[in-house]
This record gives sequence, structure tokens and C-alpha cells, in this order.
Amino acid sequence: MKIMHYLTVTPATASLLEDLRQQLSSCSDMEQQLVVYYKGMPVHRSDDIVVLNPESGRIAISVERRFVTHLYRQMPDFVHIHGAWSQVAYKVSCWSRRRGFRVVLSPHGQLDKKIIDQEFWKKRFPRILLYQRKMVHAMSAIDAHDTSEKEQLSRFGWNKRIDIVRNDDVLSGSLPVSKAYLSWYQKILDTDVFGTFGQLEKSCLCALLRVANTPVDGHQVLTPQSILTLRELTPPTWRQLFIYAHDQHVDNDLRQAMTRMQLSVPSAVTELPSRYPWKRDKNGDPLSDSELLEHRRRLSAILENKIKTSEVDMRRMCIMLLNLRRLIKDNTISLRHLCDFYRLVRDCDIDEDRLADFLDEMHIRRFTGRMMQILHEVLYLEEGYMLVEPLNDSGTESIRKNLIAQI
Repeated sequence: MKIMHYLTVTPATASLLEDLRQQLSSCSDMEQQLVVYYKGMPVHRSDDIVVLNPESGRIAISVERRFVTHLYRQMPDFVHIHGAWSQVAYKVSCWSRRRGFRVVLSPHGQLDKKIIDQEFWKKRFPRILLYQRKMVHAMSAIDAHDTSEKEQLSRFGWNKRIDIVRNDDVLSGSLPVSKAYLSWYQKILDTDVFGTFGQLEKSCLCALLRVANTPVDGHQVLTPQSILTLRELTPPTWRQLFIYAHDQHVDNDLRQAMTRMQLSVPSAVTELPSRYPWKRDKNGDPLSDSELLEHRRRLSAILENKIKTSEVDMRRMCIMLLNLRRLIKDNTISLRHLCDFYRLVRDCDIDEDRLADFLDEMHIRRFTGRMMQILHEVLYLEEGYMLVEPLNDSGTESIRKNLIAQI
């Protein structure tokens, strides 16, 4: 795991710089790099740190160029910012997040109530309004210095991912052992596990869901290359897949697919790791095909008065589509709902021309086209089963983000 540490060096944080250098020199568990920006102090060049002093009068442009160049050179898993109240540190967090890097923060006691109360109206309050609150809110997680700082951050409510990573027996102001931080970094990765997925993990997840929800032999619905890839997956990859499947309420589907493909479940996925809670949980209930989640008089009248009693599948399909739209609006749709809808689409027997009339009357034809596109991408739905022509537009992209969003 690669970690890039950042610190704005001032007279108040000079001692922290030495602690960081000692920690990095004694750590062998992770590949780490220290980047600093000197402010109000003479520059002390050193081989073990990277200095971001501006090369010209245009400070912001010079510092950003040098930092981003070094960021892409290192490609760290985390950018770890130390200290608070520094505008350059806030900009470093923005430059990193804008390019897709995870950023974490260790305030080292500088967000404790005692520090905040010092010259609050003159110094702290303006900085809180300008950048400090935004910076804390955007962090992937925060390493509080002690219980007092954690309680203060919790009262602010700027960020709910707060931990005290340091060991209790470590002296104040020093850093904990690297293993404690390594465990903390892994906890963040496990929370946002989909962000660690590459194309391999995504394709394997889709293949397993396809096998579990298609009523034929699993070897007949996948290509030989996909089957070979599934058999060669490593335990860490299985672990990632099962964590995400649990979040999306399809872990039983993965186990069913593995049974059908005669794949063994690695022991590493038997227990879920410690993680941060989500801002909003995904709905794990089955997708209802008999009761609407939203009661709108016009839609209920169409379902009751215009769909014949014998058209059972037609009614089920319309209700599922309306419920899917409601779940997307609530940002609680999960892969469980997508699998339920996929099975109905494959199994139902519907007059497509009559269905199209109902979709137009309920104003969900374009939405249905978007769902056909999503089913094609995730569960490889064939063209012959599609209810309408698939639609790939900005609305479809919004559904993609809503479906996989976790945080």
C-alpha cells in the first residue's frame, strides 16, 4: 500500500515534521512518502522529503503543478494530510480528490475545542467558513488525536467517519505504529469497496449474477474465457466481491452461482470486516410486483381499470417498473431489485405493443428503455428479451451512479 503524507510546515507544526520523519524511517509495512510545504520558515532541503516551495511569484500555480506531478509519479492509495487551518492543505485535498485519490486527515489536536476557541472570531471562524469545514466534510476518514477532539468533531457533524487510530500507550504528539494505520486504511478501502474495483472485478460480479438469475446451466450462459477467469480469482478478489455483494443484498446470489459453477467459497469471505456505516442503506427487501411503493391516483386507476384481470404479467411488470423508479428517486435501489426485475423480464409473456401503450400512458417508456440498457450491461440481457429499445442517455448514467453509489 502506498501512502503520501502531506504537511504544511509552520513554527507550530515543526515538531510534528520530525515525528513524521521518524515514523516513515522506521516503517517497513507500507511504501510512504512525505511531502511538505514550508510557510514562514527557512527551507531545509532533505533527501527523505519532497518540498513544494513555489518557484515563482505565482504561488498557487507553481505549488499545484509540482504537487500534481509528484502525485502522478507516486500514484498513492491515500493522500494523508496532517494538521489543520492551512489553506494550502485544503488545496492539496482538492487537487487530490479531483483526480480520484482518497484523502484522509489527521488534525493532531488542532481541531480540539481549546484550539478552536483561541481567537475564534478573528482567525478560526473565517477559516471555517472559507475552507476548513469543506475540507473535513470531504475526507474519506479522520484520525482524531484523542477523545476530546473526536467529541468536538462529532458535535460539529462535518464528517461521521472519525476514529482514534493511535494506541493509548503512545505518548501525546507522536504517531502510532504503522500496523494501526494500515488497518485503518484497509477499513476505508473496505467501506468504499466498489471504488477499488477494476474491470476484472466488475465483469466477474456481472457474470456471477448472470449465472445465479438465469434458469439454465451456468456454463451455457458464460463464455469459456469468463469461466476460466472465475476459476482463477484470488481470495482477496473474492473478498472484495462478497463485501460489495453484501452491501447490495446479492451475497446469496453469489453463493448460488458458485455452487452452480462448482466453485469453492474462500475462507477469507466468511466474515465481514469492520467498516464505516453508509450515509443511506440500500433497500434489501424484494422488489414488489403486487403493491405500489408510491400511491398516485392516476397510476392506480390505470392499473385497476385498464389492465385486464387475465393480464397478470402485464400488471406485475408495470408495478415493478413504477417501484424501480421510486427506489431510484429515494436512492435506495440495490442489485437485489435489478435481479428481481431481470427474472421477471426473462420469464414473463407480454404483448409488447399493448405494454408500450401502457408505458406511454404512465410516462415511463424512456425510463423502461434506460432499465433495458442497465440490464444489458449488468446481467447481459439479450435483445430478444427486451421490452423496448434500450436507451443510453444522461438519465441512464444517473441510474448507473444511483445503483452502485454507497457513500
